[in-house]
Amino acid sequence: MCGKDMPHKNHYINSFIKIIAVVSLAAAYMIGNHNNQNDIERKITEQLPNISIAKIKNDPDIYTIHNDAEKKSDGWLVISENQGWGGPMKVGIWINPKAKIEKLIVLNHKETPVFFNILENQKYFEQYAQKSIQDIFSLGHDIDGVSGATISSTAIARAAQKM
Repeated sequence: MCGKDMPHKNHYINSFIKIIAVVSLAAAYMIGNHNNQNDIERKITEQLPNISIAKIKNDPDIYTIHNDAEKKSDGWLVISENQGWGGPMKVGIWINPKAKIEKLIVLNHKETPVFFNILENQKYFEQYAQKSIQDIFSLGHDIDGVSGATISSTAIARAAQKM
């Protein structure tokens, strides 16, 4: 083999490696997104037993909710996200056919467990039930914050505002 052919051969090898790297990254991204979506849907069905869901829209993710026990459509679940103290929080807001919140569930968070438990123990999430989707969802206005978990309370209220 002639020494002049080596630069061309190296160029083709480098190009091939770059293409393989880009394809690998794209595949990893797609697989990660698919796994994350499955994880969110699993968490929804764990927290909302006796319902089935069907995704109808992306960005924001919106699902129809079907009540399996009563065999009827029971509203929509809007997925919203906001920044908490420990990182992003993903919240599901179940909206009934009368445009009222049926239930608010946290699907993913990175909050310190002690502070998140304060929200649960103070029944923070229950205050969203039966609020109109047109409410402001503002701490101190129509939502009570929880002392000791103010940043988490605010993050969840702001996620509800985004729906």
